Amino acid sequence: MLEVTQAPPYCAASPDQAVKVSSQWLEVFSQRALAERRASASTREAYTLDVTMLSRWAISQEKHLLNLDADDLTRYLSERYRSGTHPSTLARQLSSCRSFYAFLLSQGVGTHNPAESVAAPRVTPRRRRLVPDDVLGRVLRQRNPPVASAASAFRAQRDHAIVCMLYDTPLGISEIRLLRWQQIDDQWTAVVVPGRNGVSRSVVLTTRLLEALKELRRLMVSWGFDAGDTPYCFPTSTGLPMSRQALCFAVRKWAEECAPQEVMTPSALRQTGLAHQARRGRAAPTRSVGP
Repeated sequence: MLEVTQAPPYCAASPDQAVKVSSQWLEVFSQRALAERRASASTREAYTLDVTMLSRWAISQEKHLLNLDADDLTRYLSERYRSGTHPSTLARQLSSCRSFYAFLLSQGVGTHNPAESVAAPRVTPRRRRLVPDDVLGRVLRQRNPPVASAASAFRAQRDHAIVCMLYDTPLGISEIRLLRWQQIDDQWTAVVVPGRNGVSRSVVLTTRLLEALKELRRLMVSWGFDAGDTPYCFPTSTGLPMSRQALCFAVRKWAEECAPQEVMTPSALRQTGLAHQARRGRAAPTRSVGP
């Protein structure tokens, strides 16, 4: 059993105690349980966020995360659905809860998994929405707007490079936001992305993406933001990697500036790139690296 400081699982805890205990179990769940399953970084992040949201809801209801029952979970998911959460997202959130409570059971906490008796919402396939060609041309085009500072120039180029990478490569959102300069090969021809079992894949850079990355690197250096300050290609102003929410905001903001009437998401841009590659009869050039 993992050694974790814990409160009695079915005691009445104060809100502060509930936050502390929930945070402890969430940290162990993420760092140990999901790591042992070799879950990807994006999966670990999504599952942890899902359970964190449930924990906050429990506290708002003057309850403890470890004491929730099936009725509580059903009510929570119903409230999320009424607030506009898509059924596919609700299904993932329920899966996160099942995994979390199963982990607690394995640690001797509780007597049953309350999420097991909760029915998953029916998921209907969503119609894939692609970015219109005229809008796509505007968001992928390099712009040179008047900027007030080196910092704003860096942020503008960073957001443009992110948009190009979402369209020109098959990389996922977490792979992009956590991308490091050392993952670009010495010839600046490809990005190497680590995979499972020691096998990585190399994604070839398009001319557009290569130019965007080189300009971004130049602006970072001129701003004094060198590799010694941050290893990430798309950092925040503090040098830390962007969160998923920050990356989504950056893409939406860039799209609004290029095409004011368009509301764009990273997923729509990425799916548009994959669809166009398939239509041209080729996938994004990749190759395996490693044993």
